[in-house]
Amino acid sequence: MNGRLAEVVSNEFYEGRLSSADDVPPTLVGHFRYEPVNGVVQQDRFHSRLNQEEGYAVLRIIDELRRFYGVDPATVTVLSPYRGQVSWISSQLARSNPGVRVHTIDVSRSVLGSDSKLT
Repeated sequence: MNGRLAEVVSNEFYEGRLSSADDVPPTLVGHFRYEPVNGVVQQDRFHSRLNQEEGYAVLRIIDELRRFYGVDPATVTVLSPYRGQVSWISSQLARSNPGVRVHTIDVSRSVLGSDSKLT
């Protein structure tokens, strides 16, 4: 996560306790999971961005939530700023975890309401 963005999130939601670094192992902080991911940013056929390595990290996290914590996939929402990433993640989740909602950040404001437990 961008250092400035992480600072804003940390101050706004975690009372300054959230830290971010490239070598931080996967950790859970409240309902926030930080997992460093390397990968290549690509463009889909519509020129939107996607990073498959980030997408695979999302798939792993959702699988862990379902298998180890009994989280119902229908209560999980994945947000991304890029339509290409949303499309790629949605297509992968349709096979493994149907029911997970995947939206762009802009769409989420009007679609989600308050029924998502995990975002």
